[in-house]
Amino acid sequence: MYLEKDTLARRLSDIDGFQNLFFPGVEKVSRYPLTNISIDDDQVIHIEVACAGFTRSEISLEMEGNVLNIIGTKPDNERTDVKYLQKHISSDDFSREISFHDRYVGGDVDATLENGMLYITVKPNGKLKSTIQIK
Repeated sequence: MYLEKDTLARRLSDIDGFQNLFFPGVEKVSRYPLTNISIDDDQVIHIEVACAGFTRSEISLEMEGNVLNIIGTKPDNERTDVKYLQKHISSDDFSREISFHDRYVGGDVDATLENGMLYITVKPNGKLKSTIQIK
């Protein structure tokens, strides 16, 4: 397959175009909600999830084995009286799974929702929690 230089550049600059070009037929992976994951020197994992517009009661966290499930569910309050020219702020429901190494199974998990950001810390080998309370 030959593509002109401009067409190829345009398709590569768009992640969906890149995926369709090099991985046709592969299901699209959602990047929503945006997430940062880091680890510190004490092997504590820090997760930041952008949850703008979600309240504590609309987000749930569950640890199943070595998988953390982050689920956001909003009531259907879509405004029908507004004609958007652009709509970039999503209020869609989401589900994100994050897998950890076995050393984190049963680790302490804490979560805080602050200014639209969900902050989660996962410590290795601590007390088992299957449902995590968001502070």
